[in-house]
Amino acid sequence: MEAVIAECRPKPLFTTGPFLSAVGGGGGGVDRISGLPDDLLFVILSKLPVMDAVATSALSPRWKSLWSSVPLRLDDAGLLHRRDGTRLGREGVAATVSAVLAAHPGPVPAASVGCCLSSDDQGYQLGGWLRALAAKGVRQLCLMGAPWSPRAALPSAVFSCSSLRRLFLGSVQCNWDLIPDHACFPELREIQICNAVMKSQDLSLVLAVCPALETVEILASRNKIPTVRMSSHTIRNTLLWKSVAKEVNVLDTPCLSRVVLWQDLLLPHSRYNSKVTISRATKMRIFGYLDTGINTLVINETTVKVNTNISFKTLIPSVKVLGLCVHFGVRKEALMSISFLRCFPEVETLHITSKTDKASEAEQFSFWGKVAPVECVTSHLKKLVFHGMPWCPGNLEFLKFIVEGAYLLEKVLIVLPKGTYTSMHSVITKLKLAPLTSASWASHICKMEVVQSSQGTLSYQRASDRSVDDPLDYSL
Repeated sequence: MEAVIAECRPKPLFTTGPFLSAVGGGGGGVDRISGLPDDLLFVILSKLPVMDAVATSALSPRWKSLWSSVPLRLDDAGLLHRRDGTRLGREGVAATVSAVLAAHPGPVPAASVGCCLSSDDQGYQLGGWLRALAAKGVRQLCLMGAPWSPRAALPSAVFSCSSLRRLFLGSVQCNWDLIPDHACFPELREIQICNAVMKSQDLSLVLAVCPALETVEILASRNKIPTVRMSSHTIRNTLLWKSVAKEVNVLDTPCLSRVVLWQDLLLPHSRYNSKVTISRATKMRIFGYLDTGINTLVINETTVKVNTNISFKTLIPSVKVLGLCVHFGVRKEALMSISFLRCFPEVETLHITSKTDKASEAEQFSFWGKVAPVECVTSHLKKLVFHGMPWCPGNLEFLKFIVEGAYLLEKVLIVLPKGTYTSMHSVITKLKLAPLTSASWASHICKMEVVQSSQGTLSYQRASDRSVDDPLDYSL
């Protein structure tokens, strides 16, 4: 779990590396840095860890007052180790943070605190730090408790940080039902909640006090959340990464563009299932990954089932990029994938993650020849990315269904698990894909490419990267 949390935790405010030493050459060198203009010295100090920035006051009289004039970027993780390589210790780090906040007048544009505190003293210490940060206009805040200790309750003092634009909460108990009546985050744009204890109503309470919120991410919180309810006129991006909620309700979100769901595919289906409800999300462009074995899809109060009669009420034409997780060796899941596809008539890029296909009898898949055409396949689909073993009977029949019906298809990318074959040539020479290559392809310009995956799962960095057009693609 610690590795999962580390993946999605915000990057350190400072790069780790050698500590700053005073003056090289045994102290006999010329101090040329002090001759630089103040503007350049401010830039240098702003990029140093706290202890190094404080230590500069010993270099010369000119440096003594500079540190307090530079905006403070505080990261308590950088205080854990002394310059001699020994650990400062939890109490020492907490004392240093308190001293730094008391000594520096601000502003504090970014702070990451809490990693040194246990659940016993976290509330008391954090409360004082948060009030100090609020007074100094903190804009970016990471509150990260120790993942191995019991989760401490989030101090109510966090609601005084009205200047926040980004908030990351890790390994805490949210307790949003204790929000003060006057609480408001008028400038908050992003919130990430990682490995935290949440109740069903928590997210709704958060949205109510964040009138400008655009991005919500729930991370590494699997089997912890009964219901995730999104209802906001400002939300644009929603991510549930390695998190499982009993219900995910996306309701009345006119600006929502991305809904990325990445659940833990290793958990047995018998352990949980999740209902995904969508209503009035007219601008949703990216959606996935829906799991046909886990997710029940409800669109505008209609539950999508195998052979559901699709009507305008169950269509979401705005979605252009769709991701599905399917076990094609299970007939019901294979048929459900078709029902899901019919709900998104204008999909241009389709990502399929195929779960292990244990079926051995090809006649189990004879129904594919009787499936009626799917609008997005015949009229819009341009790219198919398939993760899995394509030569398994169920997978192969699905791929043939796609390539024989997709008239606008331009590319089929088959992504094999890393290390499956020593070379892609061996795949072709063993004729594993012969039935697919010999099929009657509807598109005469489509090209098929077989590659080995550089990573076997959707990383948090990819899923959360809003600069990329397709966050569902983990074949890169």
